[in-house]
Amino acid sequence: MKRCGCLWTPLAAVLLWACAAHAAGPLEAVDLINRSIETQNPALLERAVDLSALSSHVVAGVARQLAADPPLLEHEPLAVLVARLVGTGQQEGEMRRVLAEEGRRYLVWGVASGAFAGRSHEEVPREGLLAAVLAQVSPGRKELRAAQVVEEEGASSVVEVDLVDHGTGAVYPLALRLVRLKEGWRVVAVLNVESLVARIRAEARTP
Repeated sequence: MKRCGCLWTPLAAVLLWACAAHAAGPLEAVDLINRSIETQNPALLERAVDLSALSSHVVAGVARQLAADPPLLEHEPLAVLVARLVGTGQQEGEMRRVLAEEGRRYLVWGVASGAFAGRSHEEVPREGLLAAVLAQVSPGRKELRAAQVVEEEGASSVVEVDLVDHGTGAVYPLALRLVRLKEGWRVVAVLNVESLVARIRAEARTP
């Protein structure tokens, strides 16, 4: 009987850990994202982020920003490439779905490979429409810092947080929309996508 109890102890610990891995609040979701990066655990990331919803929202925001401020080929060849991919046309909806799925897979790869933790890793996947763009992302460690809830109403919340790129030293302020589901709080959107894209484009144009 005693031996059986010893066997149940680690099992109980695993179950308690699994329950604790759900985000009980908006700030816990941010902590969970950092934990997923540190431990190279994409399953934790998916508990804190609706990756499909987030990727779709980002693609739509990128499309709006590029339409409002069209890039010039001689100055921003990669931005022109993205603009053509997300631009309006008969296949616009399907193309954006493909790009959103590539973005979702990239986030999973970045966590699982250790790339977002700044560790040595395999090369960025070269397949896909966004391969040339994603290859330009800094290999430095990514970290979310200084998170604070700025809006909360029922099952919806907005968290402002700094995304720190330890490779370049750049700090990108994010406004994250989170929703509370039965499995916990999850990020579903970045509300300031367009201003982030404008800043990244400006940085890319700077010699």
